[in-house]
Amino acid sequence: MKVLLSVLFFSAFLSIGQTLEDADQLFNRYEYSKAISAYEKQQGTKKLSLKQVKNLTFSYFSVGDFDRAYRMTDSLVKSPNIESFFIYAHGYSAYALGKYDVAQKYLIEYRTKEKNKDLDQMIQAIGVINAWPKEPLANLKSFTNNSSRADAAVDVWKGNVITLKEKGITKTTAVDKNIDLIDAEFLYKVPYIVFPIQTQDTDVASSGVIWNEISVTNPPINYMTFNAISVSENGIVVCNLSGYDKQGKYIKPSNYKGTLSDKLTIENLSPFLAIDSLESTSIAINDGGNVVVFSAKPTSKKDSDLYRVELVNGNWSNPSKINPINTAGNDVFPVFSGDSILYFSSDGRMGYGGLDVYSVSMGSGDNSLAKHLPSPINSASDDFGMCKITSDSLLFTSNRFNGLGDDDVWKYVYPKTPEIVSIKDSMDTVQKTPYVSVKNIVFYFDFDSYTIKEIPDSLSEFIAFLTANEAYKLILVGRTDHVGTLEYNSYLGEMRAKAVAKLLISRGVDSKKLQVISKGKTDPIVRCAPCDAASNAKNRIVNLDIVIP
Repeated sequence: MKVLLSVLFFSAFLSIGQTLEDADQLFNRYEYSKAISAYEKQQGTKKLSLKQVKNLTFSYFSVGDFDRAYRMTDSLVKSPNIESFFIYAHGYSAYALGKYDVAQKYLIEYRTKEKNKDLDQMIQAIGVINAWPKEPLANLKSFTNNSSRADAAVDVWKGNVITLKEKGITKTTAVDKNIDLIDAEFLYKVPYIVFPIQTQDTDVASSGVIWNEISVTNPPINYMTFNAISVSENGIVVCNLSGYDKQGKYIKPSNYKGTLSDKLTIENLSPFLAIDSLESTSIAINDGGNVVVFSAKPTSKKDSDLYRVELVNGNWSNPSKINPINTAGNDVFPVFSGDSILYFSSDGRMGYGGLDVYSVSMGSGDNSLAKHLPSPINSASDDFGMCKITSDSLLFTSNRFNGLGDDDVWKYVYPKTPEIVSIKDSMDTVQKTPYVSVKNIVFYFDFDSYTIKEIPDSLSEFIAFLTANEAYKLILVGRTDHVGTLEYNSYLGEMRAKAVAKLLISRGVDSKKLQVISKGKTDPIVRCAPCDAASNAKNRIVNLDIVIP
């Protein structure tokens, strides 16, 4: 990932030159986008050396331009004694472009040569990736006011998004208005509140929003950067800060606690990192303000795990690993949605590549059942910082190609499905209108999943009947088993019913004929106490009620 943490550094930047030597210098300073531009300008008149060809290829791959990286590595991997990196880059780029046969060949070659097991999940995914659900790409748009530097969505507080934006200063003056901050000697991130949040009908690429920088009343570090910040609904703040003191000594990342009203007051070093051997990088607090999840790693380890602390009788518990979620890779960037839904990113699970976003119910009883979010939310680049705005829209951060900066904020709005109504409202409607249950059309789901297991045999016949009777309407009722909280199961039942609605619409059913409700675990088909596996499976369904005028 290009920008996992805010990076602070002092250096002298040179202007972009017009020679191959200048391009080499840009590459050596990790200015890969500028290096690409400089190399490409010289290609028409000068021949690149093999090293410069490799530099250009590395730059394409680093910025996520997998198409051009693939074309360059396709030649390089045929060269004798080529470095292993280019074998890996060719396989990874092929994976990102959907060339799975090529991807499998070169990823396995790299894994064998380097004895690197980190690619096992990606190689395994090649066999199933085509079956993964995908959402329309057209519903993905860049968020307003992304810049050429790093921007990240980190939380939602009282309906407003909290973001981090990268800024820069020199020893004598601020350079925030410099678009690419090329003159900055010190880069740092600051939090903003962005409001109002646009509705799902709003074009986020063109509409205006207000960005208010959050003022800090008593900064604990002289030159500090926010690596993460999260706010509960009642204004309790947890944040991760690092930076430099006045003498230039580096202050490593640590978690802090505070409060937010009109300004942010950072009170003290938080109790959320009682284990001295750990270094934390990102942190989140739930809406209730009583559960904190943070990512951290021992200084001797390269990958981070997720830890949890809980407020019990006024005291915070010691950090404990959330082992069912953690993998052998990086598990980072936790963000709460409400009190129980946790979004996080991982590169240790089966995914599209890089960091992918997953969701899990902290109250489900089995945290190992993390759900992989579909494309285009997840991509072959790094995707993280998932923030739910409404039931149908979300923000997240990604360093995918064609963004404006290193990291950019993206907004995704799910396709419209039939209006969601409350159980009470739906029952009132049903009482006024005769209806019958369609007994032979039932959709089943696996535990904690809203992916349809199989299509009922008689569905096509039923759709033809429904189409022929234009006045008939359909109620899709989502249900769950008894495991988990009422809140989460209500959400899960809704998502199951919406999945069936999406299927019916794709097969020609008019969306205006459909109504979606969730009964969660409140009205099971099979009433049982205790419930066995067979009973639970029969309750994880969507059934259809047809409304007859």
